Amino acid sequence: MCIERVIVKNYRTLDFLDLAIRPHLNIIVGDNESGKSTLLEAINLALKCQINRRSANAELHPYLFNATCVDDFLTKLRSGVQAEPPKILIEIYLKDCPEFAIYKGLNNSISEDKPGISLSIELDHETFGEEYRDYIADPKRPNGIPVEYYKIDWQDFAGSPSTLESFPSNPLSSIPAQYRTPTQQTNTSSKLLGTFSQRSRKWNLLCHTGISATHSSMMPVLNQSTLNWRNRRAQ
Repeated sequence: MCIERVIVKNYRTLDFLDLAIRPHLNIIVGDNESGKSTLLEAINLALKCQINRRSANAELHPYLFNATCVDDFLTKLRSGVQAEPPKILIEIYLKDCPEFAIYKGLNNSISEDKPGISLSIELDHETFGEEYRDYIADPKRPNGIPVEYYKIDWQDFAGSPSTLESFPSNPLSSIPAQYRTPTQQTNTSSKLLGTFSQRSRKWNLLCHTGISATHSSMMPVLNQSTLNWRNRRAQ
């Protein structure tokens, strides 16, 4: 398992999540619209800077922001209270090992010296600060997040800008060979999340990160499946 911890703030249904990831298999269980798929999307976004398999810069829209966060922001503005513009933050904390040493640093929200990747969607104060101040000058004008004034900041915990080419070359080292798919067994140059197809996206994410999400009604089946999987690993 390459990922040890995930922190998500203000992304879709997740106002705040700090999740510790177990070394092998992780199953996220919850009701519909509780944030299971959102968690997987957030991980994919932070590691690939993509939304719906397109560059996140081309897919920015106000509904990426948590609705409660947006409502609080607008309520403060309309009440004449100064409010910081909402910001999305996703942090992926990686296993502390030599392979990830180049991503290690204190550039994260908890100031912990760990390797990892951070992606934030926030107001571009330097480029659009003046336009933004004009936009909110009339408290009745804002009716959402003005994403046209926002930027994406994608970098590792060492403070270096991130690119798809900067990811580790062998993310499958923690997955036993007998449990990899044929593609995984031969393509060890895959990036941290690999290439997704629409149909197999969640399965591939499970294979590459050990994280899967399912509705709570599937728990009886998953409990038995997980037990069988663990038994196979022990043999």
